[in-house]
Amino acid sequence: MNTGGHLSMIFPVEVKGVKVYYELTAWNHWQGKDDKKISESYLQKFVPRSGEHKKWEKLAAGQADTFTVPSGDNLRMFRRLKRPEGELILLVDTSRRFDYSRSSFMKD
Repeated sequence: MNTGGHLSMIFPVEVKGVKVYYELTAWNHWQGKDDKKISESYLQKFVPRSGEHKKWEKLAAGQADTFTVPSGDNLRMFRRLKRPEGELILLVDTSRRFDYSRSSFMKD
């Protein structure tokens, strides 16, 4: 996942009969530990940005497999992968960098 921090994996989890999407990014997972399991990662709920809602709903409903949204000089590209084992949505956000995370700006 160390692609400059551009890649996220978004996956659904059934919570009380409702599909909730969680996002795994390189900085969610790595956090300074090379041997950390993905299952031990902190996951945040994925919330689409305001200009993405309609396209996201179609993607999540299986009515579309991809969409791209411009964000300033950058792009956010989504691709839904459906397999018998489950569903996964890949997000490539060109505005992100691997060294950009909340903790990278905190002082020790």
